[in-house]
Amino acid sequence: MRVYIIVFAFAIILSITFSSLATNQHMLIANAANGRNVDLFSNKIPCDGRGPNQTSGAFAPQEEVRLYTLVTYSDGPIANKLSSFVVTGPANPYQNITIAGVAATNLSGIAGFSFRIPWPDEHAEEVVFGIWHVVGTVDIAEEPTSDYMDFRVGWIVRITSIVVLNDHLNPQTSFLRRNTVFFNLTAESIACSPKTGAIVLDVQDSMSYPIMHVEINDLTFEPDDNYFQISSQIPDSARFGEATVSAAPYTDSITSGGVLYSPAIATTFQIVTRDISIQSLIPSKTTGQIGDVIIVTMTVENKGNQTESFDASIYSNHTLIQTKNVVTMPPSTQTQVVFTWETQGLPEGDYVLSGIAWPVEGEIETDDNQFTDGIVSLYDILPPSLKRDVAITLVTAQPSEVEIGDPVQIAVRVKNLGDAAESFNVTVLYDGFPMTTFYVTLLPPTAEQNLTYTWNTSSVDEGLYTIEAYIPPLPGEENITNNWYTDGTVWIRAPHPTAETHDIAIINLNASTYEAYPGDLIGITVHVANLGDFDETFNVTVHAGMLKIGDQDSLHFYAHTNRTLDFIWNTSGLSPGDYTLWAFAEHVPGEINTGNNYFVNGAVTLLSPPIPPDHYIHDVAVIAVDPEPRSVFVGEDVTIRVQVRNYGNVTETFNVTLYYESNLIQLTTVDSLAPDSSRLLTTVWNTRNVEPGTYVLSANATVLGGEADTENNLFIDGQVSIGLYFEAPLWLLLIPFLIGLALIALLLLLLLLRRRRKKQPVTEPRYVILSHPHI
Repeated sequence: MRVYIIVFAFAIILSITFSSLATNQHMLIANAANGRNVDLFSNKIPCDGRGPNQTSGAFAPQEEVRLYTLVTYSDGPIANKLSSFVVTGPANPYQNITIAGVAATNLSGIAGFSFRIPWPDEHAEEVVFGIWHVVGTVDIAEEPTSDYMDFRVGWIVRITSIVVLNDHLNPQTSFLRRNTVFFNLTAESIACSPKTGAIVLDVQDSMSYPIMHVEINDLTFEPDDNYFQISSQIPDSARFGEATVSAAPYTDSITSGGVLYSPAIATTFQIVTRDISIQSLIPSKTTGQIGDVIIVTMTVENKGNQTESFDASIYSNHTLIQTKNVVTMPPSTQTQVVFTWETQGLPEGDYVLSGIAWPVEGEIETDDNQFTDGIVSLYDILPPSLKRDVAITLVTAQPSEVEIGDPVQIAVRVKNLGDAAESFNVTVLYDGFPMTTFYVTLLPPTAEQNLTYTWNTSSVDEGLYTIEAYIPPLPGEENITNNWYTDGTVWIRAPHPTAETHDIAIINLNASTYEAYPGDLIGITVHVANLGDFDETFNVTVHAGMLKIGDQDSLHFYAHTNRTLDFIWNTSGLSPGDYTLWAFAEHVPGEINTGNNYFVNGAVTLLSPPIPPDHYIHDVAVIAVDPEPRSVFVGEDVTIRVQVRNYGNVTETFNVTLYYESNLIQLTTVDSLAPDSSRLLTTVWNTRNVEPGTYVLSANATVLGGEADTENNLFIDGQVSIGLYFEAPLWLLLIPFLIGLALIALLLLLLLLRRRRKKQPVTEPRYVILSHPHI
């Protein structure tokens, strides 16, 4: 009895199992077997997700998504059929998005539904970016039929990294002014097909002043990572400290109205300065007897941000007295260098002392490396003590009331009230802020000198300002009260509205060529106009990136006139790369509309000089073979991405052959691959005619003539597994179910027969008595 129960249970389990398998397999192929079919796809051609359970191309934030279902029955379209669309955004802790829509199919059996990718006010990227899932469902002949599709939402093209390099293309974090800086950019594209666009790179110094602006246009962003290199030179005007470089991808050049693909990313590097300055040069005496030893003390300052070692020298009337070496002077410190001047044998007379702190490598501000102190008078016999007294006797500022931007003429008169010729500095200030410093050389006793300065008030706020002048006291000068002089005040007010305007503009800029080699001469024409109502005098400068090409000063334009200026750009000594051309007209006093004082017109590309044939390096390589997915069924597609690179120095055209084992998948021609650049090749491998199994993929680049390194021409990847769908006819799938039913029926029959045997009646035994003659 126990055996029958076990057999019965096994039969039931077997029947249910086979029935379930048959049902599931039937669900996989039922649509095809019964002619029911729904194909969900999007508007992202060529990656629209057609076919069962496919992936669509990516979408950007706020981009419109258009979804479609193609509904067919027995290969014929079904019109006026309701199709539902359910869209689910990526899971996140802030806001989970679900979007549902309904549409009816048209005569072609296609239903459409659209929505726009949302962009919340908070946590937008966390909510929106990621994989979105779509289900399209239609009731076909009373049978729910669905198709599934995924798509990605994110920045279609974005800069993922900026690496700062020196001119040897090695990573570096600090640079001097005039250094050329290279920026290696990595741009990722999540699109399934190439995108065109541009990249704009800007650098601001530590004071947020723009010091570099580079645009590279007409770019192609291939799917996955793309690599670009931009270079520019740090200008002399850059402030030292931390500079910020930012880069962003655009759909087109910014002059053509391109818009951002994604926000800019930024990194930093240090602009360091090397600057040695002489602060003072003081002799131990200004009057002496021939044969005296005079001690001269030079105060030097390291105004840079690097430790420096350098030589310092002093001179008398341009004759070298002594040179000393200053060793390992820390940044932002001062030190005193003491010199000994032996005057024995010198002729009687006046000697002008001067000093030089010899510039260090990379130092740009060298004006303050020289310093002239004044006069030391040597006598055979010392005269009576000489009086030293210099004074400011007059300071005037005219006019005393102006509008912001108007010039103020400042006049300063100085006088030597002492007994010997004197050299000294005169500083002019407004409200204690230095405007300029004059140097007066060898002013004789009782003599006067007039100094004039034009104060440009364009950068001054409205207000009342006090004008002063100041002479630092001379060694031994007793009367220093006359070294200061205060004139009075100047009232600077905001401009009053007027119908007449000051307006200088750059109308156009053109180059004789936009491609050249370093060393070529390029003609630049700049069309300049005076759009205002006044005659104007101003300067015009032309730049290539941060490099100044040329200038024309003190140009006089009558009101409402224009003309063309010619410049010649000598590109000698420049590195290959893109240089953005722009021109600038100096602002004139009273000019309000300054936006048209600039004009930018594209970039001139300086090409790398041609390489002599005997220096050609041919080296192409396959550096990656990436199949996706790595496990499919027969008939499904495998997307294979092959990345190739040109390690040589010559642009190359070659073939790349893709195999599974020794079987050809596709032959692709790589056309004009530039030196030191990569290209991504995408192949869709349809496995319809491939036997089930596991296959190794490989890609081989043609060996070029003269190519020495051929090992990297072949790249062998891992494996792709191809399985077989179980697509038996429906009646064959019912066989396991029927076998299970038969076993159950047989078991029931055996049980029935057993019971019938038990119910038969028991009969009494019959006995026969036999007789025998001998009994």
